Amino acid sequence: MPNTADAVGRLGCRRDAPFLLGLAALALSGGLACDSKDAQRAGPSAPRPPVVSEHRPLAVAKATKDLGADCSAGGASECLSGLCLHTSNHLSSGFVCSRLCGQGQRPCPGGFACMQGHPSPRGMWCLATSTAAAKGGQP
Repeated sequence: MPNTADAVGRLGCRRDAPFLLGLAALALSGGLACDSKDAQRAGPSAPRPPVVSEHRPLAVAKATKDLGADCSAGGASECLSGLCLHTSNHLSSGFVCSRLCGQGQRPCPGGFACMQGHPSPRGMWCLATSTAAAKGGQP
C-alpha cells in the first residue's frame, strides 16, 4: 500500500504551504501599508491623474459658430447646426462645426464636400475639401 504522505506530495500539496501562505500575506500587508502611508503623505488635496483622458468640451450658453469653425472648446453646443465633428487624430484638437448634407439636405457650400461618415440617412456631413481629400473623399 502506498504511503499517504507520498501520495499527497505527488498531488501538489506541499508541507511548507503554511509558510508560503504566511509569506504571501506578509508581502500583501506590507504593500497595503506602503500605499496607505503614501496616501497620507500626499494628503487629500493632492490631484490624482485621470484614469482615462478624453476630450470633454464645456457647453456654451448660445451657439454662434458656423460651418468649418473650430468647436474644440464647446463642442456641438458652439455650432449653429448642433454638429461638431472630430477630424483629427489628436485627442483635444481638430473639432470643426459641420452640418448634414446629402439626400433632402442643402448642398455643401464652396470649399466643402459632402462626405459619408456613417451608414445612415443622417450620416452625411459637410467637411472642408482639404479635410475631405485627406479622408479619401472627392471634393
